[in-house]
Amino acid sequence: HRGQLAYQGVTLSLANFARLDVRGRVCAVQQSSIFIRVSIARLINERRRIAAFARLQARAPRLGRLLRPVFELCFRRSLICLGHNQFVRLDVLQSLGGFPTSGATEDSTLGYALGARGVLMAALPMLELVDMPETNAGMIRQNARWYKGVLDDVAFLRGVWRARPTAYNFAQLARHVGNKVIEWPIAALVYPVLGFLGWHLAYRFSYHPVWFLLGVAFPSISLGLTIWVGGIVTQDLIESLAGHFPRRVDVVRTTLKAKFWGTFRCQTYWLLATRGAWRVLWAIVRTGRFEPVKTDRVVR
Repeated sequence: HRGQLAYQGVTLSLANFARLDVRGRVCAVQQSSIFIRVSIARLINERRRIAAFARLQARAPRLGRLLRPVFELCFRRSLICLGHNQFVRLDVLQSLGGFPTSGATEDSTLGYALGARGVLMAALPMLELVDMPETNAGMIRQNARWYKGVLDDVAFLRGVWRARPTAYNFAQLARHVGNKVIEWPIAALVYPVLGFLGWHLAYRFSYHPVWFLLGVAFPSISLGLTIWVGGIVTQDLIESLAGHFPRRVDVVRTTLKAKFWGTFRCQTYWLLATRGAWRVLWAIVRTGRFEPVKTDRVVR
């Protein structure tokens, strides 16, 4: 897409992959896959949805006008900017007053600001490798800073919606609160709780075939999909991109230990991310504020 107002390239947290231990490598692969799924895949699919709705509106203008609020509320998605490998035209950035500095993560806030202005970012086929924090403490600090930015963006999005109460601006606010503010701290608890409820349901209604099967099947299928997608498909995705890396990085799992932990500890990164979110919430409860520190960077 040439001549667009803003672009987002592919960012992978694999620059220091060789120096990470087994757990760090699992986390680096998981974080990289998140960047691809929530940013690049979303940008590509967003353009497709908008193009499909534009075709509908061209064929049936009256129906399109009636459905536009529903489309923007239910099917539009927010722009997720990563900071790295992100390009915005200078005049567009100046029209926004520069990078938004109201929160701890100005790149994320910029994505919301661009979306509110109607600017649709294009996915850029350019890949960048960035550093991954090399310790658990560093990953927790990184996610704490990001979650503080999530909390800061609530006020920004609320202000945007009050200034222009459109369906899209409301959707940005509602999804941000649901998918980030609420889901981030409890993500690591969802699977254990649902698993317990499922097995309890099977035990409690063991005499009822339908309830018993549902109670056994749902947790088992959920666990299987988690391992398949998080531990296997994600690794295959990252390995398939290795030929496009700006420099050689060996991401192939060569040892049995790496394959085992990479497959069955695929939720390690989410556990650390959850700890980062709770660090922010606990600090706010205790002191009323949280001061995020800069993300760890490797000095070469």
